[in-house]
Amino acid sequence: MKIPFGNLKRQYQNLKESLDIATQKVYDSGWFILGKELQEFETNFANYCGANYAIGVGSGTEALHLSLVACGIKQGDEILTVSNTCVPTLSAVTFAGALPVFVDINEHSYTMNPSLIESRITDKTKAIIPVHLYGQCVDMKPILDLANKYNLAVIEDCAQAAGAKYDGKMAGTMGNLGAFSFYPSKNLGAFGDGGLILTNDSKLAETVVKLRNYGQDQRYYHSIKGFNSRLDEIQAAILNVKLPLLDGWNQQRRAIAKRYTEAFTPLGLICPTEAVNCDHTYHLYVIR
Repeated sequence: MKIPFGNLKRQYQNLKESLDIATQKVYDSGWFILGKELQEFETNFANYCGANYAIGVGSGTEALHLSLVACGIKQGDEILTVSNTCVPTLSAVTFAGALPVFVDINEHSYTMNPSLIESRITDKTKAIIPVHLYGQCVDMKPILDLANKYNLAVIEDCAQAAGAKYDGKMAGTMGNLGAFSFYPSKNLGAFGDGGLILTNDSKLAETVVKLRNYGQDQRYYHSIKGFNSRLDEIQAAILNVKLPLLDGWNQQRRAIAKRYTEAFTPLGLICPTEAVNCDHTYHLYVIR
C-alpha cells in the first residue's frame, strides 16, 4: 500500500476560490515582478515570524546563496554545515565560492550536533549553516554562543521549518539570516519555485534587496554585483492565501505523526524524539 506524502491537487481544490481570486487580481493588475503582492507577503511573513525584514527571492537555494554573499563569504572560505541535508544547502555554499565542512548530527534529532562544532573551526571558517530538519529546529543556543565566540555568521536553513519554534523563537529569526524555501511540497509551498530571507539586521536586509535584483540601488543604477532572484507576484499572492493556514496545517502534521508514533512504538521501532525546547512542524520516521 502506497501512502502519498501530500496531494497538491487536493490542496488546490480545497482553496480554489481564494487562490483563483488572488491570482486573477495579479493578472488584472498587469504587474508581475516586485509589486504589491510581494510587499504584502514580505510584511505578513516578517510579522508572522517576528522578524524586522523579509525579502522574497527566487528559491530556497538562492535564499542561502544570497545570504552567504550578503555576509561577505568569498572564495576559499569554509562554511560549517551537515551532510544530512538536501544538496541545495551545499550548492549554495559552492555558488558563493566557499567550501562546505561537515559537522556530524545528533542521533536523536538528525540535526547538527553542537558539541562537535568547535573542533571543526579553523581560521578559514566564516559561517555556520544549521539545517532545521523535518520541522525540528537545531539546538541553537550553543551554536549562537560559538558563533559569537569566533565571530562567525549564522545562516539558518529553514527550508523544512516554516512555523517551527526553538525556545519560543521562530525558525529563521535566531541567526544573522534565515533562508526559507517555498517549493510546492514544503509545509508552506507556492505553485512553483520561491524562497525568502529573514533578518533583523537593516544593513544585511539592504544588501539582500540589492543582490536579488542585479545589485540595483535604483532603476538602472547598480552599486554592487547582483543576481536575478525575485519571488514573483503570482507566487506571492498564492503564499498570502496559504500563510494564515500554516499553523493549522502544522498541527495536523503533528497529529498524524502522533498516530504513527503510537502505532510504531509497541513494535520496538525507534521513533523520532521531540526536544523540549522545540515546537516542531512535522516528523520523518526512520526504521532501523
